[in-house]
Amino acid sequence: MISTSQGWNAWLTDDTSIEINEGGTGEIRLRWTTIGRIYNNALIRE
Repeated sequence: MISTSQGWNAWLTDDTSIEINEGGTGEIRLRWTTIGRIYNNALIRE
C-alpha cells in the first residue's frame, strides 16, 4: 500500500477510508466534513 487513511487525514481530508481486497481491488473514500463551514466563514468575513 502506498498510502494510509491516517496520512490522507493528516494532510487533506477529515474521514478518509481505504479498503483493499485480496485481489487488489478496493475502495478509497475521500471525505471532508469541515470544508463547508470553513468556506462559509470565509465568505462572511469578506
